[in-house]
Amino acid sequence: MTTFIQPLLEIGDAVFGAYWPAVSLTVWTLLKIVAIVLPLMGAVAYLTLAERKVIGYMQVRIGRIVSVTLDCFSRWLTASSF
Repeated sequence: MTTFIQPLLEIGDAVFGAYWPAVSLTVWTLLKIVAIVLPLMGAVAYLTLAERKVIGYMQVRIGRIVSVTLDCFSRWLTASSF
């Protein structure tokens, strides 16, 4: 693990000099924020999609074929009850 991080720390120290501790802390903090916010945004997006699908299915109108089938079935029930 240190073999991977050590060259990055040396490059950061060479580029930013005395500001490197503040820069590394800022970058690390931003990475943690992104690691939390991105999954939350994805979850909200999928939950919104699911909600819209459910609302859309609730508003589907019964078409002619279903109405005719239910009408024939209800007439059959009525006729068979006598």
